Amino acid sequence: MTQFGVKLRNIRKRKGFTQKQLADSMGITVRAYQHYETGSRTPNIEKASKLAEILEVSLDELSVRNCSTESA
Repeated sequence: MTQFGVKLRNIRKRKGFTQKQLADSMGITVRAYQHYETGSRTPNIEKASKLAEILEVSLDELSVRNCSTESA
C-alpha cells in the first residue's frame, strides 16, 4: 500500500465512510476506489478534489507532502 493509500484509508475510516459509500459519492465503482487505497492507481486532480470535498479535508491534508519547515 502506498503512503497516499494509507493516508486515504485512515481519513476515510476517521470520517466514518465505507469504501462503497465513498465510491458511490464519487460516481465510481468500489473496485476503482480500492485501487486508490492499494496504490495501484492515483486519482487525477479532479478526483482528488472530489475526494477532499467529500471527506471534508483540504487537498494538502489528503496529499502525502510533508509541509513542515525548519527554521534557520
